[in-house]
Order: sequence, then C-alpha cells, then structure tokens
Amino acid sequence: MGSGKTSVGNALAEKLGWPLIDLDAEIVKSAGKEIEEIFEDSGEACFRQMELKSLKAILEDAPENMILALGGGTILQSEAAEMIKKRCICIYLKSDVQTLYSRLEGKSGRPLLSNKGALLKGLLLKKRIEELMRLRSSAYKEASALSIKTDGLSAEEAAEEIRRKLEL
Repeated sequence: MGSGKTSVGNALAEKLGWPLIDLDAEIVKSAGKEIEEIFEDSGEACFRQMELKSLKAILEDAPENMILALGGGTILQSEAAEMIKKRCICIYLKSDVQTLYSRLEGKSGRPLLSNKGALLKGLLLKKRIEELMRLRSSAYKEASALSIKTDGLSAEEAAEEIRRKLEL
C-alpha cells in the first residue's frame, strides 16, 4: 500500500543478486487479469484465496535466497502469516500516513483505495490509509524480524539499510 515493497524489493534484489518474486504479479499471471479486476469480478475473499494459493506455491518452489514482495494485506491471513514467519525473514517497510498519501494520491489499480471504481481523494484517501494501517500494523509488527522506516528514503537507501542491518 505504497510503502515501497516492490521498489525496495527490486533494489535489494539487485544489490544482493537474488531473484525478486512479486506476489501480486504472480497472482496476475495465474489469473490472467489485474488485481483490480479480480476484486471487481470475484471480491476480496476470492482474491485472498488466490493470494494464499500463490504464496504456498512460491514458498514450495522457492530458491534458498530470494526477495519476496508481498501484497499489503497478505499478512492479515493467519495461515499466510505463519508460513511467512516460518520460511522468511519478514521486513516491515513502515511509512507514515502523509508519506503513503503522497505516494498513493491519484494512483489507480489499488482496489482497497477505491470506492466502486472511483479513486478516493483528499481526506477520504487519508482516512482509508489510516484505517488500513490500523488494521495491519500489529500483524506486520508480529510477523516481522526487522522494521525499516521508509519516509524520506529512496528505494536504494531503504535496500541498503536492510542489507546493512541483516549483514548481507
């Protein structure tokens, strides 16, 4: 949800020479349609089932070293959270509401930030970001081995901080 999972993941993968697997991209590939379309056609519950199935498949075939960029709500599924805690070093990319708002304002393709296809704007968008952060923050904290504040950092700077803290 704008914290930089994909961009930081790409930068870290490049630094370490490891492959990056983006969970949302894998879902899109297997479903043959965009995330927003899945939400519109089948609803969030169906999307979450697809997300869990894709996560299981990725972790079953995972190379020893890889970067896995999760979807923002993946960690809320208890089964997914348990798999991630057992098989991964989970890193919480944390940003404040204003940073997320700046990154997400006017961006389409994020079904949890729209209202029946219309992009949320202004205070509505900020309130939705706050609500999602409130719902997700404890799950992120519980599952994560490391937390990185991404406010004011480029993807490369955040990736370097992760590399340094994990001593990779």
